[in-house]
Amino acid sequence: MRFKESLPSRDVVVLGYGDETRALLAHLASEQPSVLARVLVVDPDPHAVDRARATGAAAVRADPFDPAELRRAGIERACVVISLAVPGSAARGASPSVVRLARALCPDARVLVSATGDDHARELRLAGAHEVFLASGPPDLARSLDAAAVPDAAAAGARTLLGRALRSMARFLDAVADGR
Repeated sequence: MRFKESLPSRDVVVLGYGDETRALLAHLASEQPSVLARVLVVDPDPHAVDRARATGAAAVRADPFDPAELRRAGIERACVVISLAVPGSAARGASPSVVRLARALCPDARVLVSATGDDHARELRLAGAHEVFLASGPPDLARSLDAAAVPDAAAAGARTLLGRALRSMARFLDAVADGR
């Protein structure tokens, strides 16, 4: 069975599981466990679903490009939809088609996404994203975040940008947790 019953309290839906999502979930686990308890990760890869569950988040195997599967996963109850990667691929940044689908299925939800550059960010905003964060730095950004010391300026800059994005998302999720 691909779907488990998602709980009504799972109103923060993360589409796709990759390095940036892992970093976000790790941040929530350490800093905002009450928000992590509200997260549902949706990814088509069963290994990604297992990794997401290992963080403490709920996760289901579903195609984030399929409206019927997203409905079964419970996306329509979302007050926040987050996409930091193209689900089911190694591509970084969100997909405009995922943003449009999220807006169609849960029009009242805030859609927070990451982009790979200014042109991509513009596409995501045109698709309906409320907030766009630039995903910057090397593909192994999550490993850089875990390192005690970051040896080069590019990795340090990437770490700072992702840190700002995570803090901004965390503030937004705090407001959601407080019912604002």
